[in-house]
This record gives sequence, structure tokens and C-alpha cells, in this order.
Amino acid sequence: MPKFKHALVKRSRMDMFAQVIIYIIVGSFALITLLPFIYIFAGSFATDRELIERPFFLFPKTISFNAYKYIFANGDIFRGLRNSLIVTVVGTTINMFFSTTLAYPLSRPYFKGKKALFAMVLVSLLFSAGMVPNYLLIANILRLKNTYWALWLPGAINMFNMLIIMNYFRRWRSRPT
Repeated sequence: MPKFKHALVKRSRMDMFAQVIIYIIVGSFALITLLPFIYIFAGSFATDRELIERPFFLFPKTISFNAYKYIFANGDIFRGLRNSLIVTVVGTTINMFFSTTLAYPLSRPYFKGKKALFAMVLVSLLFSAGMVPNYLLIANILRLKNTYWALWLPGAINMFNMLIIMNYFRRWRSRPT
């Protein structure tokens, strides 16, 4: 195995200047992006009075845990976390089941009706009805308003995920044994 010497590349002054300018621009964007999060975090430790009196700060004058006491005493945060967990786990399971169920037959070379079904998949991938018709369908026609199914059903099958799974099945089938 040959051994190579790592040569240092000499940069011109203009290259180094351009690199410094790029770092300054990227650092500025990173700071602008992080500032609202830092402000919210600092505000969570500030008192109510300080939040009203000071329009912007990164460090509170007096540290208070009243916001966290309220959040944990109220208990709504745990209900929200539970709902997020249920919607995520069940929704992902439903999506994977239906995406895989549609992707496998479309990956087979001799599946009857494959071209028509794939055309429907492609049309639904390219064209969407929009948010308002989806809401009207879920709320008025299916009467699923304020249920978990209103969150699970629209994402039951994702055509992009289905195409990725279908291509995986095609590669899996054509792999030499």
C-alpha cells in the first residue's frame, strides 16, 4: 500500500479574505437564527414583571422558576406529550403499513394493472387538492373532527415514501444471491 505525503495547499490572501467573509456571513445567520431561541429560554427564567418591562434580554436580572412550576403543576404538558407520542407512533405505523402494502405489488414486474395504479400514484404525488378541501373532507364528510383519525388518515399513505420503498423492493428482488 503506497504512502502519500499530505501536501499543504497554499492559499492566496484573496482566498483567505473570502474565507473570513464567508465565516462572518454564516456566523451572522447562525446568530440571527439562534437569538429567538435564546430569548425564549432566558424569558422562561425571568419574572412576569421583567418580561413586561424589558423588551429584549439574553440574561434575566432575577432568576425565577415560576413558569416551570406552573407548567408542571398544571399537567397539560404531559397530556400534550402523550398525544404527540400516540400520533407519532400510530401514524408512522399506519403510514409504513399502507406504503409497504402498495409498494410491494408495484415493484413486481408482472403485476396486472401496474401501469394504471402507478399513474394514479404519480398523479396524486404531483397534484394535491389543497388544505381547505382536505379539511372539508375530514371535518364535514368523514366527520372526524377532533379525533386522532383526523391526524392519521391524511398521512396514511405518503406517495414519496411509497416510491422509495418500491425502489428498495426492486433492488432487493434484482440482487444476486
